[in-house]
Amino acid sequence: MSKRDRDEIKIYEYIIYRYISILKGMRYDTKKYGSYGQSPLFNDDAKSPYYGLISNSVVEVVSNLLKIYKLTHLLPNRNKLSRRKFLDAGCGLGNILIAAQAIGFDAHGIEFDSKTFKLANKLFNGAAGVTPTIEKANMITYDKYDKFDIIYYYVPIRNREIMTKAAINIMNSMKSGAIIVPYGFTGIFVDDKRFKRIKGIFGFIKK
Repeated sequence: MSKRDRDEIKIYEYIIYRYISILKGMRYDTKKYGSYGQSPLFNDDAKSPYYGLISNSVVEVVSNLLKIYKLTHLLPNRNKLSRRKFLDAGCGLGNILIAAQAIGFDAHGIEFDSKTFKLANKLFNGAAGVTPTIEKANMITYDKYDKFDIIYYYVPIRNREIMTKAAINIMNSMKSGAIIVPYGFTGIFVDDKRFKRIKGIFGFIKK
């Protein structure tokens, strides 16, 4: 393993450590809410329209987002704060928002489920070091995707037809030069000529 790889791992470990520390400060109960914290009220309910847990590891997501963060500093206007605006569409309790904040993004989330949204804000409210904001909004009708440089989701909607509509809204609304990180429903971006896969990173940039 090269020194660069070892340094990268140290950075990942630091970010995960901060992520866990903040959750502890929020009195986050993993037994009650699940280890990933996406829509915890529906963890095992297959009838729910929302997925309860994200199946990929937080480390994998953080590793990928860190690479994207570095990439944004190589893009034009890299010194401007606006290059770092991050949106988690369907953010659940906001665990990825905390990780994104730890990396250095200006993190924001939207969540449609009322109970999850209220619980997320209750956990975030007054937690030391937590700056991301969460807005109650529907992915299908949300009209601010063009305000963000990086948009992330992990297929938060079970219904394929509804999730497709949400993905299409993101595709059509996001600005040119923005990056989409779609865990789930990836093929829709592969097939669209407006999007280009970023080499070495899981993500697509809109031309």
